Amino acid sequence: MFQEFTLFYHPELELTVSKSQEKEIVMMGMMYDWVTPAQTNQQLLDKLAHTLSFEDFLTGLSRYAGQYVILYRDDSHFVILHDVCGQSEIYYDASFSTFGSQPKLMGEVMDQEPHHDREALEFYASREFLSRKNFVGDTTHVGNIKHLLPNHYIDVNQKKVVRYFPTVPIKRLSAKEVAPKACKMLKGYIKAVALREKIAMAVTAGYDSRVLFLASLDEECRYFVCQHKNMSAKHHDITIPQRLTKMYGKAFEVIPDKELNEDIYESIDFPRTIPQSGKYFDGYIYFTGNSSEIARNVYGYHDKLTPEDLAFFGGYNGSRFVAGIYRQWLENAALFQTNGYDILDMFFWEQRVGTRIAKEKTMMNAIGKDYFSPYCSRDLFVLLLSTPRKDRDYNVNKLYYSILLELSPNALKLPINPCFKLDLIRLTTKLKLYNLYRDLGLKFRFLKF
Repeated sequence: MFQEFTLFYHPELELTVSKSQEKEIVMMGMMYDWVTPAQTNQQLLDKLAHTLSFEDFLTGLSRYAGQYVILYRDDSHFVILHDVCGQSEIYYDASFSTFGSQPKLMGEVMDQEPHHDREALEFYASREFLSRKNFVGDTTHVGNIKHLLPNHYIDVNQKKVVRYFPTVPIKRLSAKEVAPKACKMLKGYIKAVALREKIAMAVTAGYDSRVLFLASLDEECRYFVCQHKNMSAKHHDITIPQRLTKMYGKAFEVIPDKELNEDIYESIDFPRTIPQSGKYFDGYIYFTGNSSEIARNVYGYHDKLTPEDLAFFGGYNGSRFVAGIYRQWLENAALFQTNGYDILDMFFWEQRVGTRIAKEKTMMNAIGKDYFSPYCSRDLFVLLLSTPRKDRDYNVNKLYYSILLELSPNALKLPINPCFKLDLIRLTTKLKLYNLYRDLGLKFRFLKF
């Protein structure tokens, strides 16, 4: 029991409880500290239980990486929140009386109501939604069930959702200033996980996995790549990691696709697609770098964004329902800008990582595959986002170049994602033509994101 609520959780989910005179904290999931990687969930949570205030608790929590749901209670607060990327999903009903990890589980203990708004009904019955099954904003396909986005918590007593980030202006730093600390943090988080679990990592030709590979060299890790059906043995995502891992004397496996017969293909709680090699390493935690794209300027440079523009970026071009959701979200624009955060970086963080990528992670858990991103730390994201946006371009990234240079200059001898399309993008970026192309693509709606 937690106040008047009953807590149900999966027996394989790690539960940690810490109490002090003033507060009680319950955590479901995992938490890691880059400074003291040997510390356990219990030790880290005990530190947080002895913070002086709820605001101090949130500040302390920012230092840790993890995937978790936390229940926090003191004399004046009863709060439910999750990790910085919302990878441990939280759903809640409109009356704030039921909370869960999936809408269908909540349906076991509450009545689910359909949407009454015509645009919502049309959207959740549309081919565009059913082909992706990705929720939009805080909405779901169930009228009275909402989805908690990153950077928000649920105030149970007040029956409302509260945004708690950003509140402090970001301090501007250069890529060269950021790189050394970012490397230390990633190495520390990876070590913290490796001290508790066996780890495995897919290595491709891209930025994210190369950074994680180099940051993990001191740990025992299985490195691999999935060879999908459209990939030949000469594909750059196979040949580049083969050369990279050989350069550092690490074993590397190429794993062909294999079919999975899973009922979750038809579940609306999950996206339709699923990686085919999903059950290859039993008992391992898989590192992924997908959330790091928060700091990689995915959507480019655009001014005077409209809700319809964001609907286009989100893959639902022309949907009035989606544009309406993003119109409400854009009310945060002044807050973001006042604190030095770009709207499109925050859009990717909250409306893509916190929705689509979070749902993919939940889906992986459903087939027994644990995914974790060592980037999933608020302090790390704030550090990365402190660099100028022009240095965090998706394809020509000076920040990640500086991080790779700090980790191992030899790794820069191998190209990043070498293929004609990306070579052309990099060339037009240097000629300052690519963003013009993207502006036109946004205006005339011919790009895909």
